[in-house]
Order: sequence, then C-alpha cells, then structure tokens
Amino acid sequence: MLYLPCREGLAARPSTDFYHLPYCVASVSGICDSLFFAGLYPSLPKLMIAHSTLTGIIDQYPGATGVLDRYEIDYSGNGNCTLSELFEGNAMRLFEVVREIYTVSEQVEKTMPGSGPSDLTIGDLCNYIIEEHHSYVKSVLPAMLVHGYQVAQAFGSIYAELDQIKKHLTMIRAEFNQHMMMEEEVLFPGAILLEQAVLHNIETGTKIKKIIDPLKVIMKEHSHAEKWFAELRKLSNGYT
Repeated sequence: MLYLPCREGLAARPSTDFYHLPYCVASVSGICDSLFFAGLYPSLPKLMIAHSTLTGIIDQYPGATGVLDRYEIDYSGNGNCTLSELFEGNAMRLFEVVREIYTVSEQVEKTMPGSGPSDLTIGDLCNYIIEEHHSYVKSVLPAMLVHGYQVAQAFGSIYAELDQIKKHLTMIRAEFNQHMMMEEEVLFPGAILLEQAVLHNIETGTKIKKIIDPLKVIMKEHSHAEKWFAELRKLSNGYT
C-alpha cells in the first residue's frame, strides 16, 4: 500500500493508483496536491515548498531568492505567506515557481557539503560563500558592466533608460567589490574566530565586538543592493 497525505490526513491507497488520482479539486492547494500525488510532481520536497512560508523557503534554500526576484515576489513583506496562498487562483504559476526553487535546491545540494547551510560550520559556510558566490559575482559583474556600457553607447539615444542602467551597474560593481572584500578579510575571519572561541569555551566578548560594526555595514549594503536591483528591474522592464 502507498500512504499519501490528503486533506483528511494520511490515506492508504494502492500504489497502482499513484498515477491515476483525480485532478478535479476545488482549490489551488488541492490541485497542487493532486498533481504532486499524480506523479507530475512526485517529490515530497516540492510539495513541502508549495506549502512552506517564504521565510521558511529562504531559510532552507537561500538560492530561492533569485527565483522569487524573477517572479517579482516580495518575500520581505510576505514572509509569513506560503506559495500556495500567494498563487491561489494561478496554479500553473505556482508550479513554475516551485519547480525552479526545487531545481536551485538540487544544484546547491550537489555543491554544498552536508544537506544545507544549517549543517555547516561557520568556517565551511564562509568558504562555500567565497568559492560559489563571490567567485561567480567577481567573474560576471565586470562582463555585465562592459555589456551595459556597449548597449548604452549603441542604443542610448533611443532608450534613455539605458544610461541609468549603466550608472546602476557601475555603482553595484563598486559596492559589491568593497562588500565582498570586507566579508572575506574582516567579517568571515572574525566569525570563524568567534566560532572557535565558543567551541573551546574561550571568552567571546572581544571577538563579538570586532564583527558587530562590519556586520552592521554589510547588512546596510544589502539593503542598498536590494533597492538598486529593484530599480534595475523597473528600468529594464523586468530584465527583458
């Protein structure tokens, strides 16, 4: 027998019925469940993503923020909402978002030691961020800036917004370079020392003070970046 969750709880159904469950249900949530159970999306993690809050999804899959940004989902203001709630009445869009988030999570699992960020030591997490994210940003941002200048030069007389896009990319690159340097040279080493102090029962007050100010600056820079990318999205008509 195959045990499947349903609206009434756990229900035992013959495994031969797994691909033949009815699709006709009243709500988007029900449609989602039925399609998952029917085998179109047979993975339980995908079902969990659909019924998780945005905050929970980001905690579990940090890379999901990129997907949410592409679909213009405000995860700051809707952190306690589930994807099913946000996309009630638009089942296909829900499936698209869930599928992309799941794809991101699979890619992370292939490159990240352990089963997720919460399983890593601070040192391992810092190394992962540098190797996977900082290296990517350092390689991509210069190319984006060059491309932005080339496009603005060629078509700026037709599309005035291209000059603003070029300026935003210039600011983003400058701040990101400084941001990553501060993380790699100040915040991450300080966090690793703090972790070692905790593990070895060493006094931590001094080490905490050393990373508090850099952490405040970095968090403020994150807010700046969010505003710049929001403006870029608007100027580029959703990056199209």
